[in-house]
Amino acid sequence: MPETHHINSPSRLYRRYHCPGSVHLEKDRPDPGGEYAEKGHLLHKAVWLPKEEWPGLSDLTSSDIQTLEIATGCLEKLNVSEWHVETPLKLVGKFFEIATEGTPDGWGVNADGIIELVDFKFGWIEVSEPAENLQLAAYACMLKQAHPEVEMIRAHIIQPNLAPVLRSYTFRRFERLEQRIFDIIAQADKAEPDDLQPGDWCRYCRASTCCPAIQKLSTSLQERTEMGLVEVTPENAYALEQKRKIVQKALDTLKDEIKQVVQENGGEVGEPGAGLKFKTTKGSRYISDVQAAYHTVQSLYTVEEFLRFCSMDFTRFHQDCVNRLVENGKVKTKKQAESALDHALPIMYGKGREMLQEWKQKE
Repeated sequence: MPETHHINSPSRLYRRYHCPGSVHLEKDRPDPGGEYAEKGHLLHKAVWLPKEEWPGLSDLTSSDIQTLEIATGCLEKLNVSEWHVETPLKLVGKFFEIATEGTPDGWGVNADGIIELVDFKFGWIEVSEPAENLQLAAYACMLKQAHPEVEMIRAHIIQPNLAPVLRSYTFRRFERLEQRIFDIIAQADKAEPDDLQPGDWCRYCRASTCCPAIQKLSTSLQERTEMGLVEVTPENAYALEQKRKIVQKALDTLKDEIKQVVQENGGEVGEPGAGLKFKTTKGSRYISDVQAAYHTVQSLYTVEEFLRFCSMDFTRFHQDCVNRLVENGKVKTKKQAESALDHALPIMYGKGREMLQEWKQKE
């Protein structure tokens, strides 16, 4: 499959720095897909649309709408009248070669003449700080080359599902930034194919399902577990969990690839009647727009009766409450917000009913 992104695109520089040999494995391989990737593409598209057009996007849930409202609220704070959305940019080397190229989510000039660069992260995994983010640094250098008159560029990571939602950094020393990026790319270009190192940078690697380093790590964990050579202790628990996450992500990616091949081949592959099948059954379906569902059947149910059929995503609801407490100025920090929820909403937790009963007894 042909490349859709530069092999050393800004989003891959973090991986190239820690795992130089990954450049060999990722060549000519497609980007990992899956449900979360599709949702991310949808939100990146919708965030730049007028709000009145959001309801027309059928795959957006009410929770997605809330996420977009938080994201667009951050954009409004930057005071940019015209945004350049997903504009292709290039970083040119000393010999006029294209070192890397990519498309930032958006950039624009504010009322004070300063370039504001934004990168949306709609997932639940916190990314590195803007000052340490190689992807943002590369985009800033690209903008500096395209607009040599600017002296500084303000970069922002907007992550609506986490607090703080908006994190910012001002880039100024562009020559040093450029040299660092050139050095990382040069290191990858000279790397041997076996110069591989598993880590959190494997998360979006195209080659995670065929990476020898991850396969070796997986085999090592399996052998140690089966032979009883690993006793999980407070000292090794963190390291083992990081290894498990790497292997699990590779397995999840493999599952998505298998599912895609099955769907592309009519829903079944292998021996007739005994092959792989992927189909939606009644038991696996869910209602994404609960409000619309209620309006459809409100003549048959009271609100209390209808709510008995509704389940709540605990993690998403809890994080949204934390974000709202911080955004609305009710508390100053995420830790304070979580503490407030522990006392105000005990029923949310596994032992909530027992806690509530204890409180009533104390009263």
